[in-house]
Amino acid sequence: GLFNSNLDGYIDNPLANLDPFDITNITILKDYLATATYGMRASNGVILVETLKPTEVRTNIEFAYRTGITLQPKQIPQLNSSQYKTFANELLFTSGISEEKAQEDYYPIYSSPSDKDYYLYDHNNNWQDRIFSEGPMNDFYLRVRGGDEIARYGLSVGYMNHKGIIENTSFNRFNVRFVGTFNIFQWLRMYVNSNLNTNISQLRESARIYETSPILTSLFKAPILNPFEYDSEGQELLSLASVDPLGVSNPQAIIDKLEAAARNYHFASSIRIEGDITEQLKWNSYLGLDYHSTNESVFMPNTGMELYYGGEAYNVSKSLKNYLNSLYTDNYLSYSQELGTNHSIGMNAGLRVQMNKFQVDWGIGKNSHERDEYKQLQNGTNFLREMGGENASWNRMTLYGTANYSFKERYLLQGSLLTDYSSRIGDNAQDVVHIGGHPFGLFYSVGGAWRISDESFLKDIYWLEDLKLRLSYGITGNDYVGNYSALNYYTIVHYRETTGMVPGPINDETVKYEVNRQMNAGIDIGLFANTVNLTFDRFNIITEDLLVFEPQPNFTGSSFIPANNGEILNKGFETSLFARLISTGRFKWDLGINYSRFHNTVESIKNDEVITSFDGGQFITRVGEPIISFYGYEYEGVFSSSEEALEAGLVNGSGIPFEAGDAKYNDVSGPSGLPDGVINDYDKVIIGSPVPDYHGGVSTRITFGKWSVESSLQFVMGNEVFNFLRYRNESMTNLSNQSTNVLKRWFYEGQETEVPRALWNDPVGNSEFSSRWIEDGSYIRLKNVTVSYTIPDKVFFMRNLQVFGTITNLYTWSKYLGYDPEFSYSYNTMEQGIDYGMMPHTRKFMIGVKIGL
Repeated sequence: GLFNSNLDGYIDNPLANLDPFDITNITILKDYLATATYGMRASNGVILVETLKPTEVRTNIEFAYRTGITLQPKQIPQLNSSQYKTFANELLFTSGISEEKAQEDYYPIYSSPSDKDYYLYDHNNNWQDRIFSEGPMNDFYLRVRGGDEIARYGLSVGYMNHKGIIENTSFNRFNVRFVGTFNIFQWLRMYVNSNLNTNISQLRESARIYETSPILTSLFKAPILNPFEYDSEGQELLSLASVDPLGVSNPQAIIDKLEAAARNYHFASSIRIEGDITEQLKWNSYLGLDYHSTNESVFMPNTGMELYYGGEAYNVSKSLKNYLNSLYTDNYLSYSQELGTNHSIGMNAGLRVQMNKFQVDWGIGKNSHERDEYKQLQNGTNFLREMGGENASWNRMTLYGTANYSFKERYLLQGSLLTDYSSRIGDNAQDVVHIGGHPFGLFYSVGGAWRISDESFLKDIYWLEDLKLRLSYGITGNDYVGNYSALNYYTIVHYRETTGMVPGPINDETVKYEVNRQMNAGIDIGLFANTVNLTFDRFNIITEDLLVFEPQPNFTGSSFIPANNGEILNKGFETSLFARLISTGRFKWDLGINYSRFHNTVESIKNDEVITSFDGGQFITRVGEPIISFYGYEYEGVFSSSEEALEAGLVNGSGIPFEAGDAKYNDVSGPSGLPDGVINDYDKVIIGSPVPDYHGGVSTRITFGKWSVESSLQFVMGNEVFNFLRYRNESMTNLSNQSTNVLKRWFYEGQETEVPRALWNDPVGNSEFSSRWIEDGSYIRLKNVTVSYTIPDKVFFMRNLQVFGTITNLYTWSKYLGYDPEFSYSYNTMEQGIDYGMMPHTRKFMIGVKIGL
């Protein structure tokens, strides 16, 4: 979209439309987390979810309501006024600016009680107090289920209103869902599922856009300044203060004046007709429609704000609209047959088709009237106005068949075969089947299972309920290679009043599917009448023909070219345990544990490595290493004395020598492959990976009569993260305020410290991307604790009643120095593990009631 949404994970969340009270959504959450964890996407499948199943034949009404509050995050300690002035004086001393010039240009720093306007700068503001606040929330739904033997239905209406923990942010959602089952004839049934969802969000920027980021400006803004203006008599006014001479936007202006709104509409509807041709043979026809639109508008004001776009724009309006339409159909025959008492078979064969259309239009207006009342695109200066858009369509068609066989439910076999066409694949793609001049991928899977517990030699083990071994192997294709990667095309450009066409970026007509070869082995164990269940899965996935955007020389006119030139090995295991530890009368105690370990390695890539830059640093994808690894200098501390720095004899890439108080980087190599005394690109190494070594969770539920206590704990271990906020908040290169950690900075000869000196504009590179900014992202979080009281019997007019209270994010164990170790800036692989200052997850208290009528 136009801006980086900053709303506690509500926007662009695949789970956002799920009913938070519906226990059947646990399955959806599990499937989503498994997909998100391992990055595996089905090339041609659609997951159909019906969480509101109309299984009742009597009318049931259920109402639920919860309310609560989200607390502010723990703040990052910043320099107070006295500490800031000391730091600023020290920094300006290193700038080479004369004292007279510094006092003239940066007079707020040098103001004293004897100055007549001293009251303007006699403050000790904690700007984080002004942007953060408690966020109240309200959430309810009404659900009706009923019907008869001919037709059954379920209708759910829900509304959610959440205020964000950053001032003037919010999320409002309205949702209607209908599910119906209709027995048209004894041999013909129809299933209907429709969902309408609309939400409106008030958002704020993340720290990547520092002029309008409330979090970053609250950290940068000098504490000596005030958010409001004063009159000539020193009385505070209601009008917002302008940008100060120190050049940081007024956080209060961002909160009060900036407008960033997003309105989303999502409509999804499907009809499935099932007919009995014979008792064993059934026909199914499914038709689904998915419509999604987003309207975003942003107004970046003039009052109190730093100039935008490199200091060239002062009033900016933005608008974006996009639409996505998907039509999906699946027609298949299914056959099942019992062969005697021991054998059973099942088969499916069908055709799936998916058609997608996408459109986006956007515009930017700049430099309208200096007053903030002019907010429309047309108010901007004509020659600075920007417009653009895109139309795209892509289609998929799959012909498939599956078969399964069972002998005494003891020996199980399954296989599938499909051929898949995607318009994203190049017409000249290799290693595919060409039919009618079009490329089709050919994929298959086979699997088997052995239920050992049914064998005669185990029949006397009474406590063994189930023991099953599983093994499967399959080849799947992924067409997420971009809509245009295989196409050569022209694009329309605008220059002043002229429109023209220019060649698009260089593409490759041989682009093909990314192929996953996956082997899974597992075991399922059930003990003591299934009061203990253990599942273990081992997986090994080789991704071949990985799409890589290879950097190109500047003279080509393209920055990158897409090519299937990578191979990655993903391997690991996941295990889960459920146990009913105690079950005596009214007291029960259940325990669930899940644990996953995952590792990926780049097996091959062109030139053995690809370096990708991002805001603040670089990733490297190198053979033998994880798919993305942070790439920078090894930070080894600070030169404590001039003698130590002289002895090291290091210079940076511009030939500037490192002196006492400067960062000490490891001189790894040079053009000849040996250390050369120059800190440059030859000295960059892998300094961490955002991919965790393992993760999991523990959940427990204790019930005693009508009372129950549930809790869940999650953990992530072994991942490194780039603390972008700390990188910007401790660099000490300009007059922005800094965290209190810079109080440990180098001051004098011989001082032993891990924090370099303050240095104007950092000509030597003390704040370069290095292991100094990479932190351990491991954490353990007590995610949820819920206490509930349930009366399952009829109470007055109510069929049942439940009252509950929940605390979310109760406590987190972590060494991370940012607001929150649990963050995800983007779904983009190349933006993982970077903390760009999204709204943190904080402690939340909720109470609610659920009533059955």
